[in-house]
Amino acid sequence: MSSSYHRLRTFGLAIGFACGLAAVATAHAAQTYVQPQMDLRAESNSNIDLNPDGSPDGSVEGYIADLQVLLGYYTQKGETSVRPRLRFQNYPDRDEREKTEGFLDWVTRYRWERSQFDFIASYAQEDSFNYDTRSGEFDPLDPTNPTDSGSGRFLTDETQTKVDVRPNYSFDLTQRLSASFGGQIRTMDYNVDVGEPQNVDYDFWLANTELGWALDERSSIGVGGYVSHYDVKSNSGDSDGYGIGLTYDRNWTEAMGVEVVLGYEVNDPTDPAPGEGDQKSSSLGGSIAAFGAGEVSEWRVFVGQRYAPNGNGRVRQIDQLRFQYDRDLTQRLTFRSAARYESQTQLQSSSGSDTEETARLDLSLRWMLSRKWFVQGGYSYLWQQEGDEGDAYNNRFFLSGGYRGLARDR
Repeated sequence: MSSSYHRLRTFGLAIGFACGLAAVATAHAAQTYVQPQMDLRAESNSNIDLNPDGSPDGSVEGYIADLQVLLGYYTQKGETSVRPRLRFQNYPDRDEREKTEGFLDWVTRYRWERSQFDFIASYAQEDSFNYDTRSGEFDPLDPTNPTDSGSGRFLTDETQTKVDVRPNYSFDLTQRLSASFGGQIRTMDYNVDVGEPQNVDYDFWLANTELGWALDERSSIGVGGYVSHYDVKSNSGDSDGYGIGLTYDRNWTEAMGVEVVLGYEVNDPTDPAPGEGDQKSSSLGGSIAAFGAGEVSEWRVFVGQRYAPNGNGRVRQIDQLRFQYDRDLTQRLTFRSAARYESQTQLQSSSGSDTEETARLDLSLRWMLSRKWFVQGGYSYLWQQEGDEGDAYNNRFFLSGGYRGLARDR
């Protein structure tokens, strides 16, 4: 049987498990919520392959169905949310882009009197092109996820399977002093229908710890460190990483806050490719993340630089900017804008470093026909530059309609 069959079967079992959780939780209906969502979309692309020459074959129409349901169980001390999702793509003129994508997200947060445990896990079987050119929108279920894109190199028939787990435990040592321990485990596998994948499979793990000090009721500082390991499954390219960082958090209100991180990172290849030699890299890095919400609008922004695992067989330096702004123009009409810019610089290369850049802008208007049904239209601009190959861009227009169940106040 094909590997795609096994991945879909695994995802089917995961959905079954999520539905089983919902069935068990139904016995305590006062402590559960179910929010189904459906989006049916038609789109037109001017250069879907992001070809620098603007090939006429890139002008195609597509039809996309996105189905998901948010399941939740909550108590006074914690909450668990599970979100299975399926996405179907159909491009009549491009059979290689007819993909079925599957996702499963799990978020658990539990608080005791002096401690808290967070557990975030995700599974995704996704088109590599969609992963590399994702929008700047923040996931409401996991808004702090930096959501790295892939290597910037993709084949039209390449898919990837990612499993990502991020636990964290924190506790208060005194009224002002706290400690936390966390980490991340990720595995990434690539597959194509014909030939060999352009990207390479890898495993990655990271462990971190931090001490925090509350300056007052709304602000705190922290100092911590981490160690990590990047393991390429098929060839050389393994590397170790470690770093230290300072963190400052400030929440002016429950609806407005900022986090500033400044760190020093080191990437040390333990198994460099032939001819590369010792290419140990170090760099100052950091990030700023901020959010705010008012009566009719809300926004979120992230800008940062760090080392991150990558599908090209090397750790890369990632420079990223993301921004999202939503505004209710009327009681039924909502405007959304999202922007994303990302630059990836290869750290180890026998021919010197190379840089790949991608950017995307999304603008849309949503009209609520009723409390649950909507129509939506919008525009997306995608841009990419890879090495010396020149600029490539795609203009995308879409029209969609769908259903969104009522959300619980969270």
